[in-house]
Amino acid sequence: MNCLRSLKMRVHSPGVSYPILEPIFPCDRLSNLRLKGPIAEVGKQIGHPLEFLPPNLGKLTLELSRLKQDPMPTLEKLQNLKILRLDEHSYIGRGMVCSANGFPQLEFLELYNLGQLIEWRVEGGAMQRLRGLYISFCTKLKMIPQGLESVTTLRELTFGTMSKELLSRVRKTQEKEGEDFCKVKHIPSITFLHKV
Repeated sequence: MNCLRSLKMRVHSPGVSYPILEPIFPCDRLSNLRLKGPIAEVGKQIGHPLEFLPPNLGKLTLELSRLKQDPMPTLEKLQNLKILRLDEHSYIGRGMVCSANGFPQLEFLELYNLGQLIEWRVEGGAMQRLRGLYISFCTKLKMIPQGLESVTTLRELTFGTMSKELLSRVRKTQEKEGEDFCKVKHIPSITFLHKV
């Protein structure tokens, strides 16, 4: 197990979830991890269910995890994480916060089908190496986070299917700027793939 560099795990059976992730914590060489399926959140557990992820991960994909606690405060402490994909129903909470100085190495972030997400906050100094951001099917998210304008390394922002309200806030049409255009105008490439 200590020699593992890449690992994909799935839970197929209905009603079954991953137990605590502590057994893979010692895998210091594990750099690429994909978890598909619910991750158990024990009622009175101390800490977050993701706190025992291997510390040297460079790429992490979560799908159908159905986490109720905001994963960002835990994931942003992974010092080597460069690629993070929070895919279909990986998080089913309503709010998400990226703290100051969090995600020091993150270069690409994907938020896909987080259907309950309403508010996303990015504090100053977070994700200071981020180059690419993809957001799709987060249809309850009504605005881009305030702190995104301080992420000056961001080069590509791609929107998939999102609410008309959010898209209108970030668009610039016929010299008219949306309310949130100031948060993204520093990004060289902004792509709109679909709209609701």
